[in-house]
Amino acid sequence: MKIQELNDKNLLSEIKKLALKERKIGLEILKFICEIERRKCYIDLGHSSLFVYLTNELCYSESDAYRRIVSAKLLKEFPVLEEKIESGKMSS
Repeated sequence: MKIQELNDKNLLSEIKKLALKERKIGLEILKFICEIERRKCYIDLGHSSLFVYLTNELCYSESDAYRRIVSAKLLKEFPVLEEKIESGKMSS
């Protein structure tokens, strides 16, 4: 699909679909971060913390890694946030 060839209606429809996928993927990433933290499996790779793992191994910027860690902890503490993230009422 060439974006430039989409008419306006299809262009706007496709971006909505992508935004939904992005939210779902973002939520899955947060769930993985929770589990990685729980297992501390980043230690076996030589990383001293989850933050170091996310920045060095997954190449997140420091601010992106921090936001994801905080979001993952909040999601773990308040599972109701999952629905809000999926619906787009809240971002991860």
